[in-house]
Amino acid sequence: MSGSAVGHRQVAGAQSVAALDSARNRESALPVAGQAAIDGRRVEALQLVVAIGSVLLIGLHSTLYYGVTTAAVPVALLIPVWTSILWRFRGAPSLMILTALALVAGVLLARVSAADHHIDGREAFASITLLATGIGAVGVLLWVSTIIRPDRIALLYGVGMLLGSAASPASWGSDPWKYAFAFPVAIIALSLFQQLRSGIMSLVLLGVLGLVSIVFNYRSFLAFCVLTALLVLWQKARRSPAASRNRFAPLLMMGVIGLGIYYLATSLLVGGFLGATLQQRSIAQIDASGSLLIGGRPEWSATVQLMKMNPWGYGLGATPNMDDLMAGKRGFASINADYNNGYIENYMLGNQFHLHSIIADLWSSCGVVGLVLAVLIVVRLLGSLSVALSASSASAVFVLTTLVAVWDLGFGPIFTNLTDVTLALALAMMLPHLRCGPEADSTASRGPQLTDDWQARA
Repeated sequence: MSGSAVGHRQVAGAQSVAALDSARNRESALPVAGQAAIDGRRVEALQLVVAIGSVLLIGLHSTLYYGVTTAAVPVALLIPVWTSILWRFRGAPSLMILTALALVAGVLLARVSAADHHIDGREAFASITLLATGIGAVGVLLWVSTIIRPDRIALLYGVGMLLGSAASPASWGSDPWKYAFAFPVAIIALSLFQQLRSGIMSLVLLGVLGLVSIVFNYRSFLAFCVLTALLVLWQKARRSPAASRNRFAPLLMMGVIGLGIYYLATSLLVGGFLGATLQQRSIAQIDASGSLLIGGRPEWSATVQLMKMNPWGYGLGATPNMDDLMAGKRGFASINADYNNGYIENYMLGNQFHLHSIIADLWSSCGVVGLVLAVLIVVRLLGSLSVALSASSASAVFVLTTLVAVWDLGFGPIFTNLTDVTLALALAMMLPHLRCGPEADSTASRGPQLTDDWQARA
């Protein structure tokens, strides 16, 4: 046999061996690729479960220990996860930094106030965990928005709130609808209608919620429903190409509509059109203070007196002394409100400063830094709502949650209403118009269709 023939056979044999090895490698690679795909799906499923559970726990807000709620669980366990994505959301890093500075300021203020005030360490711990959890939960919800659509986050949050309210009958007070069920029911229903893209049904629902609130003497929620419906209708009227896109125009419109609703509601209440009980209460408040708003929330009159006496605040865990108590009574007396019924001594300025306002509570516990934090949150909420309305794309659930949060910042106690602010602030930061990085660029290229973008996975 010639040498060339032998060479050809050797080459052919080598090619056959190479082809066989290649086939074997492909066969062995198939199970590996399949396993990788399965592992990837398992990770996605696990992330989804964790995301859903986190939203429910934050909305639930049930107390586990003094000052520690169920929301603290995802906030603490997922710190490496949610802190790593904050840069994607404009304003989120500065919010967290300012919150940390406010807590440090509160601790330092408490050391100063210890000279003439008792500092309750247990209350200080509760205040620290409350604020850290409430703002940290915003970060968790922002991370969840990379997995779940914002409208579904609102739905899950409302379910959590509803479960928490149903499991705590002691928090219902004399009016379960007002103190426990109105807000979560509204969030759940409006979120469902948003997913169905039924704007008309959302407006009908707001009307129904407003009527129910009249029956249960919930005046402020009636105003929220009316204002939400009017703003949604107003933005729909601006969808023509010739409509102005000034981002500040909605703020002016909100002010005009809000004043109109206030004076109209005052007339209806005083005239007895909304029931005899509301009529009597409203007339008494107006006769005493000259204003339905001031008479209904006299705590600000006491807060102003406290600010005049000690503008720097008191610090975390500070207990009011007799001077603070007398200042609070002077404030109530200035608007002819009853200051000898035990409310000031037993609640507002009892064992802690309970000023019935998140803004005022942040000032009393964290001083000027806490006040700056509160103002920043208000500005962010109203600014985001104005941007969404100027784009004619704000959903009813976003408008309502923002309005309620702004009201709570001014007139709601921090221990019960910070959860409302957490949801609204997170939704505001999820707006495609206000995101940072590549996601913002891709969103901007599609135009200001906020509602459509909310329907797309983040």
